[in-house]
Amino acid sequence: LAVADELEKMDEKTLGENLQRVASICETEIPEYSTLHELKVLLYERVEKLFAGVKESEAENVTQMMPFGIEKMESAQFYKKYFKESIRVPFEDITVPVPMGYDSILKKTYGDYMHSVRGLAGHDYPFFGTQRKQLQACLDFPIPGFYFDKKQLERKKTEEDRSYRGILPLQLEGLRTSLHEISKAQKNGKNVELISYLELAQQQAIELGTLVEQVKGEGLEVVTALEQWCEEIYQMHQLLNAGEEESIIEKSVSQLESLYEKAAQRLQEEVLSRKEVVLLPYKAKYWDKMKHVYQEKCNEPDCDVYVIPMKCYEKDYLGNFVRLQEDGNYPEDVHCIAEEDFDFALHQPDEIIMETPYDSYNMAVSVKPFFFSSNLQQYTKKLVYIPYFKEDDFAREDERAFYNLQYYCNMPGVIYADEVCVQSESMRQRYIEKLCEFAGEETKGIWQKKIVAKEEYFRDEKADEIVEIPDNWKKIVCRADGSDKKVLLFVTSFGMFVENEKQAILKLKSIIECLEEEQEDFAVLWYAGKQNTDTIGSVKRYWDMVQMEQKKLKNSERIETDHELEVAEKISTAYYGVSGEAAQRMAQGGKPVMILNSEIV
Repeated sequence: LAVADELEKMDEKTLGENLQRVASICETEIPEYSTLHELKVLLYERVEKLFAGVKESEAENVTQMMPFGIEKMESAQFYKKYFKESIRVPFEDITVPVPMGYDSILKKTYGDYMHSVRGLAGHDYPFFGTQRKQLQACLDFPIPGFYFDKKQLERKKTEEDRSYRGILPLQLEGLRTSLHEISKAQKNGKNVELISYLELAQQQAIELGTLVEQVKGEGLEVVTALEQWCEEIYQMHQLLNAGEEESIIEKSVSQLESLYEKAAQRLQEEVLSRKEVVLLPYKAKYWDKMKHVYQEKCNEPDCDVYVIPMKCYEKDYLGNFVRLQEDGNYPEDVHCIAEEDFDFALHQPDEIIMETPYDSYNMAVSVKPFFFSSNLQQYTKKLVYIPYFKEDDFAREDERAFYNLQYYCNMPGVIYADEVCVQSESMRQRYIEKLCEFAGEETKGIWQKKIVAKEEYFRDEKADEIVEIPDNWKKIVCRADGSDKKVLLFVTSFGMFVENEKQAILKLKSIIECLEEEQEDFAVLWYAGKQNTDTIGSVKRYWDMVQMEQKKLKNSERIETDHELEVAEKISTAYYGVSGEAAQRMAQGGKPVMILNSEIV
């Protein structure tokens, strides 16, 4: 391999000497070749034959031969049985197949792989950085992506005259003009003109009331006043046809003037002076982040809040929308409006708050182009971006984290938004530094004004929530007098069986025997992982044993779901089991944690 990789750098004499050594070591003749490329292929073929020299049936371990096998790196050698079967494990919204011994593989490679560690790998980060530069050198156009342009800082103007705030005052003014003409025609005794203006004023009031209900719904006093106005006009029309005295007609005109003043006042109070805020949550499962903003805006006086969940679509490799993603349910007390039922041009809300910054630059999923930040800007005076996720804070010296910040900071939503809310002052500084790197140091003042720290939007309230204990748990975690027992969260995984099945069986039986002896004093909540219906081999034997052993524990229940695990962590007194996220969370919560070692019985 060394000779093949360095062919172009060798002179004829050095090449000949090295080929003789290769032929001697491999006990084979080097075939004739016409070019160095042909020779390189021949040498690689010899290497492949050497790598394949050991049959699978003769080997106990597997490794990646180049470079780990060549360098005899023990940490990169794994028992063949780890890869004998595959299982499916959850990954975001899907499940993916992994080797059955994934736990042992990851532990050998990374140690405590469930513990997040910030740092750089052995090679340059990112690994594809060099290839990206090489690709760009071959192209006569920039690699597709979002690039900064100063024109992006030129904010689009809103067209308020097209909004109801622009239309309604004009309609009201038209109504006032008609009222003036009605009064003038009545005083001059011009009944034909009077009837004509009455009909016009009635139509104007209907149009005004219809628009008010379109944007604000039914039940407003301004609409009631307009309905009374229309009724009064109808009565005047009847009086005129009946030839009533002028004094009666004059009284009706006076009543119209009074109703106009009432309608104008109510229109200002109930519609024009009220603030409008539109929330565009990304997905129901992230509502916890938007909930804080929703509650804050709902508590503001004279503020109407609209929640419009955005539809999210999966994209193919060409960027075409191929499938609508299913979304969950929002809380019952949150009234949601469908995208198509809200007219942004007509409302032009005071604030639009969004949760996704990518516009068209997320290669996997997208919202409709209408909801891109570059488009929403024209429909509001204040476009706000609040990330639906919370990242760990990091120092500027953490080069990897700072590099990856570009994937959610250097995005259209951050550039086009009037305000960007982040989780802390530390993250605010990282955003400003990254944006200066992206757009130039001369733009620093823009980001300093735009990026704000809003810790209250990112606080986690789950720790303060009242825990609802499942009914089937209550009989084991509560005593007869209603007091709570001590609860042990017991966590195992089939990774124990993959490593050493016989040892794991002995260990598990030993644990259950100990727990049986003390069952009267505490309850056991056992999380054995997520069971797949298609389990076979050692994985099936693991689940069979879990079911059998759990029956021996009278005061115990199996944990089946992530939600139940979350509840168990909160109500448990202590933790015993394999290392993992649950152990870390309970340790961080100050609860006793003991890690299970299956090698010790």
